[in-house]
Amino acid sequence: MIVQVTSKEMLTDCSKLISQAFQTVAFDFHLNKDNCPSHPSFITTEKLTEMYEKGVSMFIRKEDEKPAGFVAIELPDSTKPWWYIEKLAVLPEYRHKGIGEELIRFAISEIEIKGGTYISIALIDEQTILKDWYTKLGFKCVASKKFDHLPFGVCFMDFELLQLNVVSGNSSVLFELIAELDNDLRERYGDAVIHGIDLGKAGRHSEVGQRSGEEVLQVPEYRGDQHPL
Repeated sequence: MIVQVTSKEMLTDCSKLISQAFQTVAFDFHLNKDNCPSHPSFITTEKLTEMYEKGVSMFIRKEDEKPAGFVAIELPDSTKPWWYIEKLAVLPEYRHKGIGEELIRFAISEIEIKGGTYISIALIDEQTILKDWYTKLGFKCVASKKFDHLPFGVCFMDFELLQLNVVSGNSSVLFELIAELDNDLRERYGDAVIHGIDLGKAGRHSEVGQRSGEEVLQVPEYRGDQHPL
């Protein structure tokens, strides 16, 4: 059962769940409060309260009436259709039971109900298994960036962002759409490395499939048989 966080009193349990769930990531990547104080494994109730007061929607997945997972969704700018899925967390003892996928699909559904168009997530770039897992769910890696204050690279993934349908053979329409997408990504991600939409390489970087007389930019198939959620 997934329930929405509706009071600040629930945030203490939420922060404990997030911190505990991300401890495995902190261990794997040697993260601590000195080299990465903003990592979710070190999140505080105060920080979660700040997010809650900003209007971030938060949800808990319960298993046998006990908190097992958490996810949050945020619309940082009401003038733009860019939603974020944040703090997806599943406690270690509840992993590999489909709870992570259930939470992601629930978050996507909530955003769609609210009229969202683009959904973005950010994760450690070196987490290849997790990136494969998100790809299986329909996300596409669109940008990556190194930040001076973080000891790892960051991968930005968007949901169905590159699924564009255009009239078959109309390359000018395709390039116009890709150019528009490129500008959109750069507005969101600044000087990050944008993946797969360089106009000069569009033909090589895009997987094009034929369907009923249309060209479709395809999301790659999922590769990998393990995931942490």
